[in-house]
Amino acid sequence: MTSQYQGDPYQSPITLRTHAPRQTQESPRYHQQSRKPSEADDNPDAWTERKPSTSVYRYNYPTKDTTHLPDPKKTRVMRRRFDRTTLVIWLCLALIVMIAGWWLLSWVANWWQGVQDNMKYGSPRMFQADQYMGLGDSPAHPDHFIALNLHGVIEVIQLNPLNSKQDTVYVLTSVGDENIPASLSFRETSGNGKMDVLVTIGDSNPYTLVMLNNGKTLVPTQAAH
Repeated sequence: MTSQYQGDPYQSPITLRTHAPRQTQESPRYHQQSRKPSEADDNPDAWTERKPSTSVYRYNYPTKDTTHLPDPKKTRVMRRRFDRTTLVIWLCLALIVMIAGWWLLSWVANWWQGVQDNMKYGSPRMFQADQYMGLGDSPAHPDHFIALNLHGVIEVIQLNPLNSKQDTVYVLTSVGDENIPASLSFRETSGNGKMDVLVTIGDSNPYTLVMLNNGKTLVPTQAAH
């Protein structure tokens, strides 16, 4: 090792190393320690796998063995029981429906009966028939009878085709309803051999009035049901 002064004498001398030993081995501090191979070496994508954004870490706990657990209890189906209030409400509704149905059926039946009466008796209600009575008429020219409901009053009109003086109007009864019809039929009821007149009033609940033939005129009697 030598020292040389160059330049300014006031400068410090510079020592030159001419025989410094040369390192042929790496320094221990720069020597990388060997490491064991990990899963990242086998799986290159493991280094780029993104971690979840949440801070909660999910652990995979072992699942429980449920094969030896007892069977759960069967679910019992609870049927609703009607209390007294509900039963009363249902009974009231059923009663209302029955009343409404009965009223509707009655109205329909009355309406249909009125239609049939209009077709059969007309308006006002009228029924006509010819019958030999032996009261000034003849078999060739029998009396003409008209049963009439005039504003709720049942009348029978007898017309003699041979003698108009024997025409007679019989007022029988009052029914209060101008839509109730009256019809006539003829048969012997007194046993005297003369034909009598039977006046049937009404269709749904009919009743009959008998007009007896005494050989001179017709005599109305009480109603015969």
